Amino acid sequence: MILNNTYILGLDIGVTSVGWGIIDADHDIVDAGVRLFEEANASLNETRREKRHARRVKRRRTQRILEMKRHLLRNNVIGEGFHPMDNPYEIRVKGLKEKLSDEELATALLHIVKRRGSTLDTVDVSEEKQTKEDLKLKEMLTKNTMALRNNHKHVCEIQLERLKEKGQVRGEANIFKTDDYIEEVKTLLDNQDVSSMFKDKVLELIKRKRHYSEGPGSEDSPSQYGRFRLDENGEVVEVNLIEEMRGHCSVYKDELRAPLESFSAELFNFLNDLNNIKIINREEEKITIDEKQKIIDVIREKGYVSPKNNPAKALGKIIDVNEENLSGFRVNKSNKPIITEFKGYQRLLKVFNTHNHTLVGKDKMLDRISEILTSNKKVSEREQALKKLDLDKDLIEDLSNLPGFEKYHSLSFKAIYEITEEMLETSKNQMEIITENNLVKPESPDKLTLDENLILSPIAKRAHRESLKVIERLTQKYGDFDKIVIETTRAKNSKEEKDNIKDLQKIREKRNREVRDFLEGYGEQANRIKGKKALKIRLYKEQDGKCAYTYNP
Repeated sequence: MILNNTYILGLDIGVTSVGWGIIDADHDIVDAGVRLFEEANASLNETRREKRHARRVKRRRTQRILEMKRHLLRNNVIGEGFHPMDNPYEIRVKGLKEKLSDEELATALLHIVKRRGSTLDTVDVSEEKQTKEDLKLKEMLTKNTMALRNNHKHVCEIQLERLKEKGQVRGEANIFKTDDYIEEVKTLLDNQDVSSMFKDKVLELIKRKRHYSEGPGSEDSPSQYGRFRLDENGEVVEVNLIEEMRGHCSVYKDELRAPLESFSAELFNFLNDLNNIKIINREEEKITIDEKQKIIDVIREKGYVSPKNNPAKALGKIIDVNEENLSGFRVNKSNKPIITEFKGYQRLLKVFNTHNHTLVGKDKMLDRISEILTSNKKVSEREQALKKLDLDKDLIEDLSNLPGFEKYHSLSFKAIYEITEEMLETSKNQMEIITENNLVKPESPDKLTLDENLILSPIAKRAHRESLKVIERLTQKYGDFDKIVIETTRAKNSKEEKDNIKDLQKIREKRNREVRDFLEGYGEQANRIKGKKALKIRLYKEQDGKCAYTYNP
C-alpha cells in the first residue's frame, strides 16, 4: 500500500457509474478509472411488487375457498366430490327469502368467499396522494353502496339484474364493499337451518384480510420479515413493522424520530421558517418573541396562518407589518413564498372542535395521538391504542379514521422540544442552534457505510454504495486522502437524463429556427450561414442587437 496523504481523490458520481481520479500535490495524475454498475430502476421494483401482490391475492383467495370447503365438509353440507351449481347469483337471491338445499347453500357461500368485495379496514391515504384509480374506485364503491341503500336490495339482487341486462357482472363498475356482502350473507344464513358457530365461521372467512402492515408469515408460521418473528429463545414475538422502519434522530441517536404531522414537529418547522424571515425598514429586523407568540396563538385557534397560500400578507396582518417588507421566505416552483402548513394539526383540531373538546395545554397528548396514527394503519389497532389516552368513544372513532399521518421527521421529540424552546426565545434557526451547541457529533466508523436512515431513492442509494466501495478500495491502495472532491449528476436517473437531452435539443432547434427566420429574405447566401456565424447571430438577437458593456447599438 502506498502511504501518501498528499493525494487528492476526485469522484464523478452518476446513476450507473462512478468515475474516479487521483492527483498528487503537483496536480499530476496518479491514477484514474471508472466503476460501472446497473441502475437501480425504481419502476422495476414497482413491477415486481405488483406481480407479487397479484400472486398473494390469488393464493389467499384459493386458501379462503379451500377453508370454506373444509368447513362445509366438517358440517356435512357437501361431500368430497362436490361441484358448484350453475348461476350462483340466482341461488343467492333465492336464499334471501327461502331455505336452500345443501348443494345450493355450498354454491352460494363458495361464490361469495371467492369474490367478497373491497375491505376498507385501512385508513385512506391523504387526498393529495390519491391516484385517479384510487378516487375512481372510491367513487364506484360509494355509488354501488348508495344503489343498495336506496333500492333496499342486497348485492346479489343488483348483480343478477346487471347480469340479465348486460350479460356480465365483472369489472370496476360492479365492485362492492365487503360489509355489503356480509349483510347479504347474514340475511341468507338466517333462512338456513345452521348453527351460530357455523354462521360465525362463514362470516370470519369472508371478512378475513391480511393487512399490509403485518408483512409475510403468521403467528403459526413466523417470518423474519413479518409481524410475527422468533426471538433468541425461539419464542414467537409480535413487532410493529412501521415502528421498525421509523429511523433514529439525527441529534440523539438512541431516540426515535417524531411523526412529521405531529403538532410539535410542525411548530418546530414553522418557527424555523419564522426565524429566517427578515423585516425590512424596521429597527428590529427579526420577528420578536411577542410577535411569534401572537402568530402561534392564531394557529392554535384556526389551525393555519394563511388559508389562501399568501403567508407574507397573513403574517404581515398579524404583526402589523407591510407584506412587501417581509423577506426570507422559502419559495415554491412558481417562486411564490411558502411557509410550514399545520396539516396534521388542522385534521386533529377539526375532530376536537366537532366534539366540543379544547386543545389548550394538550400539545403532548396531540403528539402521542400523532404517534399512534402514524405507526398504526389499521382502524382497530388505532382504536385500541387511543383508548389508553382516556378519550371519549366518539372522539376515538373519528381520530382512528383520520388519513394523512404517514411520514417521520428527521429529529426526535427530545431534540424538537429542546431546539423549539431556543427558537422561541431567539432569532436563530435550527441549524444555527445545532451547530452552536455542537449537538451533532461527528462519527468515525472503522468502515465506510451508508446511513440507512437517509431517505433516498433506490437509484441514489446504489450510487452511494458503489461510491463508498470505490473510496474504500482506493484507500486500501493509496492510504488516506488529503481531500476527496465529489461531483454528482444532475439527473436522478437515466430517464431524466434522456429527458434533459431532449429538452436541450428542443431549445437548440428553436434557436436555429429563430436564426433562419431572422435571415429570411437575404437570399441563397443566408442558407450557408452555420456554425460560429449562426452563433453570433443568436447572441446578437439575445442582446437585442446591443453591446453587453455599453448597451449601445
